[in-house]
Amino acid sequence: MSQGLFLIKMKKLNDLYDYNLKIYQDTDFFKFSLDSILLAEYVVVHPKDKVIDLCTGNAPIPMILSTRYSNKIFGIELQEQVFQNAIESVRYNNLNDQIELIHDNVKNAKNYFPGNNFDDKMTKLKEARLNNVFVKPSKEILKEQQKRWDLFIKKMGDSNILSLLVDSKIVVSSSEYAVIVTELEATSHLINTSIYKIEKEFNKMFKSEIKLISTTVEDWENIKKEYVKNTKNKVEYKMIEESKIGYNEEILKGIAEDVFKNVKIEME
Repeated sequence: MSQGLFLIKMKKLNDLYDYNLKIYQDTDFFKFSLDSILLAEYVVVHPKDKVIDLCTGNAPIPMILSTRYSNKIFGIELQEQVFQNAIESVRYNNLNDQIELIHDNVKNAKNYFPGNNFDDKMTKLKEARLNNVFVKPSKEILKEQQKRWDLFIKKMGDSNILSLLVDSKIVVSSSEYAVIVTELEATSHLINTSIYKIEKEFNKMFKSEIKLISTTVEDWENIKKEYVKNTKNKVEYKMIEESKIGYNEEILKGIAEDVFKNVKIEME
């Protein structure tokens, strides 16, 4: 009789880091990671905010947020087994009154919250800047900005910002825009929520007026493929005015102050 190696599929009840919570996890599906912890730890929730976690997985972010805030928290998850793990995890920790889980596609999120307008301005700003950098990208400018970025990180005196940028790099640049990439989605999100402060310091150091935005390495690969495809098809990138998407420096400054007001960011 031949012998083989068999993978045993199983669901486990694990500690949710050191939050005094338990979470059900399955070997075949989503398991919480550093990304989940970072997003939950450094998000700022105000008393009247309604919190929605899209693609919540087995609900680590809503459960971690429940240790810091009393707001109502919603989680949306499409995969059946992952959703069931989330339901069981929330029930095990007696969080049913605070956390409500919805089994559906995130595309249908607004169907569950009629009359609510959730802030998507950062997403629009990111889309605009990722578009605008390709209007006139330059290899020569990119080389110069990469050198400046490395020097900027070395001379950065703000430990909060430094902890976010330490493993980041600039991958494309024009005379007006530059794109920063980093491995973790949570880190990229935190960079973008503090982008006003970062670009202000960067421009002050090099006497420039560059506008920055961050994305992940994984997303950047897809963006590059789309750019190559558009170039081959002779699709022109046209400048999107940021004023038309309702964003300005005061809003960006407010986000940065919110994020860093009471939180010290430390990452290994």
